[in-house]
Amino acid sequence: MQQPLVLDSSILVKLVLAEPSSEKVRSRIWKALEEGCSLYAVDITLIEGLNAIWKHAKLYNALKEDEALSAAKDLAEIYDGLNILTIRELLDEAIKLALKLGITIYYSLQVAAA
Repeated sequence: MQQPLVLDSSILVKLVLAEPSSEKVRSRIWKALEEGCSLYAVDITLIEGLNAIWKHAKLYNALKEDEALSAAKDLAEIYDGLNILTIRELLDEAIKLALKLGITIYYSLQVAAA
């Protein structure tokens, strides 16, 4: 049986940009794939990842425009290969978790997906 692995936007960004721990993340994802893991993400992950790329380009001045565009395309390609869980299908569990644990809905969506 394949084990599921839920990826959040910070992980996806580390797959397309050189950030601290990027190599470690890439290695772990490859290992998970070799072990037959199924990769999942919540649909909001793409938007969050694109926003992170924008921050690297506009706020941190760490990426040129062409680098940001290339990273965005790479991010979208990775996203397209994932099993996507919608906010709508996670909504009930996510709101219960957010209220019970006192965490944001963003975090509770990841927990509900896991």
